[in-house]
Amino acid sequence: MVVIPLLPETRMLLDRIKARHAAEMAAQRPSRRKPLPSTVLANSRWRPWTASGIGSRFNDAKQASGVDRSLHDVRGTFVTRCCNAGLTDDEVGKLVGWSLKDVSVIRQKYCSDARALVALAERMAIKKSGEV
Repeated sequence: MVVIPLLPETRMLLDRIKARHAAEMAAQRPSRRKPLPSTVLANSRWRPWTASGIGSRFNDAKQASGVDRSLHDVRGTFVTRCCNAGLTDDEVGKLVGWSLKDVSVIRQKYCSDARALVALAERMAIKKSGEV
């Protein structure tokens, strides 16, 4: 099992999605209204995306942006950001479902030790200031 933290920015996005759904459904006749999907990603008919739908939408966004990256690159970038934010390899691995070895390879290849140390010092300062 992988647990994904619900960050404040994510909560705001989910609230906007719910509000958009509610507004669209209020404009429909009652017989045409659909419940909010149980998944975050839904198509224009408010149905959960399929695996091919996710790939298609990603490729559309990739072409529109001119950025030549894959979904695996996005995941690797997230891991890099977690490492640079001071998370341990164990924390990052649990977050994304990777082995310690896989996280270590990304950390060694892409992460700045200086940035990670600054983030760690900031975490320690916050914990210390919160002590009684």
